[in-house]
Amino acid sequence: MGKLSEAVQTLAMEKPAFLIQLGDLIERDGKNFVPTLATFENLNFPVFHVLGNHDYEVDLPQKDSLVEILQMPHAYYTFVRKDWRFIVLDGNDLSFYATQAGSSQSVERDSLFEKTKASSLPQAKIWNGGIGQQQLAWMEQTLALAEKKKQRVMVFCHFPIFPESIYNLWNDDEVLSLLKRHPQVVAYLAGHNHQGGYGEYAGIHFLTLKAMVETPEENAFAFMSLYSDSVVIKGYGRESNRVLPLNLRSE
Repeated sequence: MGKLSEAVQTLAMEKPAFLIQLGDLIERDGKNFVPTLATFENLNFPVFHVLGNHDYEVDLPQKDSLVEILQMPHAYYTFVRKDWRFIVLDGNDLSFYATQAGSSQSVERDSLFEKTKASSLPQAKIWNGGIGQQQLAWMEQTLALAEKKKQRVMVFCHFPIFPESIYNLWNDDEVLSLLKRHPQVVAYLAGHNHQGGYGEYAGIHFLTLKAMVETPEENAFAFMSLYSDSVVIKGYGRESNRVLPLNLRSE
């Protein structure tokens, strides 16, 4: 809690347009939602949440109420600031801890997981998840809308999709293929892998931010500034400073 409070207070001094946390707001105990969410109270800018796998380490009915608890419009959603569209994905869509047993999605989950295992992919772990076909169709529609409106796009998801990793979405290749088809997508930010990571593919930046829980003393968070030609990352603690150029793709 101390690290989160430090991060929120520090970022508030930067006067951001919004704050986004990339998932795993709690671990193991649903009672932690109340004091953790209190950290974001009294801020004069919006706070957006991404669902992580540890957020589901709660008992029913809390598991079915996470979207309401975190005041999210949906498990996956989009919002716009000026000429930027931000897309928040739900990587727990198909998973062994969030997907309802006996649902049509559980059939889709089992099929995807077996396919991932059969392909000997490193992310074939039960603590990862996948993006279902319904969410993929929504992504396609949302990206098409951004293209029509000439908006640049940044995507957020708890699970990374590039480079290859044991922490990636089960169907990372499917999501990569979709993003690659839309030249207005410039960056994809993730969590889940506490060590962080970075890669560039097809002109898209894939940045996994380090976790503040990984070290007992040193924090890890970042402030982003968006410009016409770059995204500038100001890192705090273990997180590095970066400049991500936005001229890598043909518009």
